[in-house]
Amino acid sequence: MATSESGAERVSGDNGGVSVRGDGEPAVGSPPRVSANGALAAAERAALAASPMTIVPGGQPEAADGTAAVDADPSETREWLDSLRYVVNSRGSDRASYLLHAIEQEAYRLGVPIPFATTTPYINTIPASEQPVYPGNHELETRISNIIRWNAMAMVVRANRKEEGIGGHISSYASSATLYEVGFNHFFRGRTEDQPGDLVYIQGHTSPGIDARAFLEGR
Repeated sequence: MATSESGAERVSGDNGGVSVRGDGEPAVGSPPRVSANGALAAAERAALAASPMTIVPGGQPEAADGTAAVDADPSETREWLDSLRYVVNSRGSDRASYLLHAIEQEAYRLGVPIPFATTTPYINTIPASEQPVYPGNHELETRISNIIRWNAMAMVVRANRKEEGIGGHISSYASSATLYEVGFNHFFRGRTEDQPGDLVYIQGHTSPGIDARAFLEGR
């Protein structure tokens, strides 16, 4: 191990060298910090234990974006992911975001192809810890939503019994009822003296559900 003029230490090894700052933190772009036998430090393991990572069979971490890939070295992958989770737990998401950006920029400079996708993982955009308390009554709103789903289905079935071939959509509203109900209950605003009200475009195939809601309201 050698110390440079800047106070950083360089550890020689099979990885070609790992830069470590004077305060013990790995420099930007270096592999995860590990002990001589390849294990994470005890403090890091304790921090990681609070938020376990899901591993699918074969050692591959569960992909948030639904993609799958063959991992040639699951142990190394686990070390990198453990280090990322340690940074998030001990230094915060801003620090983790900075490190990921720095690694990405270094990968560009090294000519490493960066995976690109036009879709994002189907996960919340904020962590659960920052999610505010739901303003409504879950039990009551779920009951109302179930009634509207049933009324929408009954409306389409009854119409087709009276006139064969009229058609109609049932699953369109059934699969989006929660979206519409949250909107109607907590987001969409009606006309008042102070504001003209929201103009909401209703997807045509979901109209049975909207009509069923109006029926339930007595309109």
